[in-house]
Amino acid sequence: GRAFGCWNVHFNYEVCCLTPFRPSELCLRARNAQELLWHCRARPHREFDRCLGSDAWSGSDATGTVGWFHGQLTYEKYVKAQRDKADRELNETFASMRALDVVGEYLRRHFRTRTRLRGVCHGAKVGMEVNALSRQPNHRREGNDGASFADDLWILGTDISEEAVLKSKGQVMLMDFHMVYLDWQGAWDFVYSNTLDHSYEPGSALLAWRWTIKGDDGLLVLHRSEFHSTIHIDASDLYGGSVGDYCALLRKVGFEVLDVVRLPRTAVHHEEDLIFAARSSAADLFEVQTV
Repeated sequence: GRAFGCWNVHFNYEVCCLTPFRPSELCLRARNAQELLWHCRARPHREFDRCLGSDAWSGSDATGTVGWFHGQLTYEKYVKAQRDKADRELNETFASMRALDVVGEYLRRHFRTRTRLRGVCHGAKVGMEVNALSRQPNHRREGNDGASFADDLWILGTDISEEAVLKSKGQVMLMDFHMVYLDWQGAWDFVYSNTLDHSYEPGSALLAWRWTIKGDDGLLVLHRSEFHSTIHIDASDLYGGSVGDYCALLRKVGFEVLDVVRLPRTAVHHEEDLIFAARSSAADLFEVQTV
């Protein structure tokens, strides 16, 4: 990697490190969520320009890769692979508290005038992300008018693993995130997920999530890392793409990318991307699967 002038794993394979991305010194020295959110926003770069350079989707834009294994992948095989992996990793989590602190800070700023907030975390396993975002002190901070922010805050998790749902003690419901309930249309202020790489059809999953987000100022937060790139596709992590691929896919299904924050690698953290997006004004051109 660095022997060839590369900063990280992302671009070794996907951008060839001709123009490596390097976080600013202020980003590297950031001490809390506020500083990370301010100093680690995407800087000009070939990949990030794909996120922030245009609101329109071009048919030539790459949107990542979905892997198929052992011949035709049936839905039953997909569910079994996902549940087997989730059950093996019940006590593990991809999300770091550092990243969730930044997500909490962004939500606080984005919904700063709200006193009631509803969110859903897809692929939440036993509910660590649900707990972390629900208990964020950022959500209890007083606004300029003295009113508490999002005093009425409720977050639900979803997961495809029955064992994970049971262990969550009511915080996570059993659900395939490619499908949504009919009464969820416009029900959620925000959707968070770090598991789009588990999708067999990521565009359909994003369409379903878009359908459930409130249209006025609802927010989607996608959390990814180098482990979500194409080189890490396997039998359970079916989708892979660069941060630019993720953004191109978001535009394709009717999202507008608002912000991209890249949290730097440290001695205790791997590199993480946070993509914040809102529903664009594009019409709903695709059918959403409901249950």
